Amino acid sequence: MAESHLPDKIDPSSASSATTTTKAKSTKASSSSSVVGGTPFRVLIVAFTHTAIDHVVRMLVRLRREHFPHLLPWKLPIGRLDRVVSSDDSPSSSSSSNNNDNDNGGDEGDAPPPSTGSGLPEVDVLESDKKGPIQFVRRNAQCIVAGTVWAVRKAFKKELRDPPQFDLVILDEASQMRLGEAAICFHWLGKQGRMVLAGDHEQLPPITSVIYPPPPSVVPWGDVFGDISAIHGSIFQYCKQRDKQGKVTRMLSENWRMNEELCELPATTIYATNATNNNNNDDVIYHPATATIAARRWPSLATLPRDDLVRLLVDPAKPLVVIKLLSVPQGDSDDDVVRSGVFPQAPLVANVAALLRKCTLGETSHIAQFWAKHLLIIAPHHAQRLQIKKEVSQLPLFGKVEPALGTSSSSSNIQFVETVEKSQGQQREGIIIDYAIFDRSVVQREAGFLYHRNRLNVALSRARTKCILIVSDDVMRPPLLDDADPSVAAVVEQGYMYLKAAVDYATAHGAYKEISLPNILENIQNIRAELNK
Repeated sequence: MAESHLPDKIDPSSASSATTTTKAKSTKASSSSSVVGGTPFRVLIVAFTHTAIDHVVRMLVRLRREHFPHLLPWKLPIGRLDRVVSSDDSPSSSSSSNNNDNDNGGDEGDAPPPSTGSGLPEVDVLESDKKGPIQFVRRNAQCIVAGTVWAVRKAFKKELRDPPQFDLVILDEASQMRLGEAAICFHWLGKQGRMVLAGDHEQLPPITSVIYPPPPSVVPWGDVFGDISAIHGSIFQYCKQRDKQGKVTRMLSENWRMNEELCELPATTIYATNATNNNNNDDVIYHPATATIAARRWPSLATLPRDDLVRLLVDPAKPLVVIKLLSVPQGDSDDDVVRSGVFPQAPLVANVAALLRKCTLGETSHIAQFWAKHLLIIAPHHAQRLQIKKEVSQLPLFGKVEPALGTSSSSSNIQFVETVEKSQGQQREGIIIDYAIFDRSVVQREAGFLYHRNRLNVALSRARTKCILIVSDDVMRPPLLDDADPSVAAVVEQGYMYLKAAVDYATAHGAYKEISLPNILENIQNIRAELNK
């Protein structure tokens, strides 16, 4: 793919929380105009995970209902490969990215089977291992097909001699998609078609399990591919690096998720730099897309509690809250305080979740729906997740899930605590981020992992209205990296400064609280007192 072809074929866009709505709107506009005019127009939407595909399909259906309420389904059919797409409020969508969320490249058995139960009536379920997808495309001159990259390959791999040709191919999560995976989709792009890459290079890149050798200083193809080492990353990052004149790259400034306060931190740090380097004449400022989104608030209790910490946690006027836990001096720890092992904050995290659950009782009475719509807990380590799940399952508010929902009878079997990697692509009204680690050696050893700004950006950008960040003083002390690789040291410094910016923002807005570990039980008791009212 030569650079001269980029303006004709590829249009990368960044700033992730804007991309889902933008993709859906552009797809709807292109497809609906073709339907009205009778022109053949087929759209293929591809992503790395099922979660991302489901988000786009739900948005397409919503836009269709709003703008074309009288359009019959067969006038603009939407096909979803392998899965039933449920509505936003359905409990079955609560763990859509947890088990088998992406297909890892296998041809047989890797794609999850079609979901059971009712889904959106406007969406046809197409099984990728049968002839349904190709028949669907050839039967409908105007249609939209959506699926993961490996589901698309499985659906159309037998049609290489006469492949279906799409007029518009959209690669969602392109910042997580490697060149080889993206190349699968090139085969289905029509000769006069257009490809759009949507992603955010400021969030997590593709996960690789190998270390590639450095490229040679001189290569026979000259500068055609630019920095050849860039092809080992994402297709999005590579295209963005090659587009030095800004001919095909555009930062999306509208955030369709976070309210005004939650937007302010990334707007003044990460995306302020991107806006400056946007290579466009427009004045780009990262902001909520509408006044309604900007004014979103977490549901409040009937009266604000008197306790400072409890009031801070539930106050709708404090969208970003930071709790800093102070370590116990060696030899002064209490057995009750550290009963959770190396994660003594786990009971606090669980009780904060219960407190937020109480705030939403007026909106949803189902536990599964609460986890699906209102709250997600993020922790960087699997051991943290397991400890938090154990503590949550012991609280009365999370004891049972109503049998009528057809879900598990225990909250412990619902995926509501995720790693940062698993949370990418998801969103909730509220997020609790447990970033408290009390072992200085772990902080030092995992500095490149913990302080990676992209990882922090993913975690802090999942919430619509409420984000509670719990850190420890060990994490807030920068690690010593005198002997570290300069590139690693630069990554750590960048991420640490972003974490510090979040703490400074919360402090400036009166949303910062320090708790010493010996007092953590007292604060938990204050939360439980509010829960018992």
